[in-house]
Amino acid sequence: MAISEARGTFVIDPALCTECIGHFDTPQCVAICPVDDTCVIDTRVPRYQA
Repeated sequence: MAISEARGTFVIDPALCTECIGHFDTPQCVAICPVDDTCVIDTRVPRYQA
């Protein structure tokens, strides 16, 4: 599982993160995170290619 909770803080394991490709239109960590610009999206992923 890419997202886990540790003592009230959610942690993303980048080695396991798929950015929700194939499941959601946008990465869910970005959609629900209360702090702006904390999730860095890998723009090399095909979803973000023009």
